[in-house]
Amino acid sequence: MKKILLLTTILLLIGSMAVFANGKQEAAYDDGVYYAEEDNYAGSGWKYFVVLTVDGGKIADAYWGGTNIQPQGDKRRKSEAKQYGMVKYGKAASYWYEQAEAAEKWLIKNQDPTAMEYSDDKGHTDLLKTDGGAGVSVHVIEFYELAEKALKSEPVPAGDLKADDYVVNVK
Repeated sequence: MKKILLLTTILLLIGSMAVFANGKQEAAYDDGVYYAEEDNYAGSGWKYFVVLTVDGGKIADAYWGGTNIQPQGDKRRKSEAKQYGMVKYGKAASYWYEQAEAAEKWLIKNQDPTAMEYSDDKGHTDLLKTDGGAGVSVHVIEFYELAEKALKSEPVPAGDLKADDYVVNVK
């Protein structure tokens, strides 16, 4: 009798874990492309935007960029072209786009923009590292807040979105 009770208990525990694990795997978001941008330019002159792609209920791709009040294109593209002087003049350990990629990868892995933990009230975090191993020194709170805002909105249609002085192509 004790063996049957023990076996039943074990089977119930395994069944409960399977239900919990399957529940966790369910789609959290509707498929589509989501977009959000900040309402105003910051004191630095930048205004950030995000584009998120959800596929199979999960965030599959993320893009963090920014436009400036003085038209100069996307901050991400400027950084990729080494035209954003954060490393050269600010002595940062890595380029802005590399740090943005670290934030994006964390979101894709964790699937919840509200789960990011900040190390200060300016929105920095100690949780992120670039592919090169450098810590992320930029404040990332704007990215995660915009990701949350985007996911609460309706998907955007394919085509071009105008983000002030930069056009974002949505596939």
